[in-house]
Amino acid sequence: MIIQGANDPRVTQAEAEQMVAAMKKNGIAYEYLLFPDEGHGVRKARNKLQMGIAVERFFKKHLGR
Repeated sequence: MIIQGANDPRVTQAEAEQMVAAMKKNGIAYEYLLFPDEGHGVRKARNKLQMGIAVERFFKKHLGR
């Protein structure tokens, strides 16, 4: 799972998408969550909630819990 803030000055969206492309190319299961209104870290409450739900689903799917 890759979670990206589109306005992140440290890890750019292009770098995150490069990782996604590599995982896709190698047949690795992934989920990519992009927040267009976040930077380095998820700070807005609605985005934190969305991220938490997505992480929980990802763990359930891949860890079987």
